[in-house]
Amino acid sequence: MTVMPRQKAPALDLPLAGGGRFELHAHKAEKFTLLMFYRGHFCQRCRGQLRDLDQKMDKLDALGTGIVAISMDDREAAERTKKEWELKRVAVAYGMDTATARDWDLFLSTPIRPDEAPLFSEPACFLIRADGTVQFVVINSMQRMRPYPDDIIDTIARMTETGEPARGEV
Repeated sequence: MTVMPRQKAPALDLPLAGGGRFELHAHKAEKFTLLMFYRGHFCQRCRGQLRDLDQKMDKLDALGTGIVAISMDDREAAERTKKEWELKRVAVAYGMDTATARDWDLFLSTPIRPDEAPLFSEPACFLIRADGTVQFVVINSMQRMRPYPDDIIDTIARMTETGEPARGEV
């Protein structure tokens, strides 16, 4: 399956650190849900990006946008991520399996350093409209060159202001 703008997003149903579940198609976002797939607790670059987004939640809230960070980590690592990274408002979903990662077209990696997880997805960013369709997609094959939180917020603001449709749908 290829994740395409203007099409319905794949299913996503995962447990959340701190309890509960995140089910994308049952989730009621005001306008958008930002899905931030991250490499795992071991990734310091992911830590910086998610902490920055957590600190900018007021801006995302004002744009009607919720956020969920998602990884292949187990429950223990996800709980440590939420606590140690001081993620107060970003929900942290965990336990994504390989099949789900492939449904979302994510790149998968094995470790090249001893501190990395045995298998993990590389970072990706998906903006999902309240109707469950894909607005934009950014998929990385490595940890670098990911979208900056300010660029994500600016893009959402601009799309909200102008009503700009999703692009890349052909």
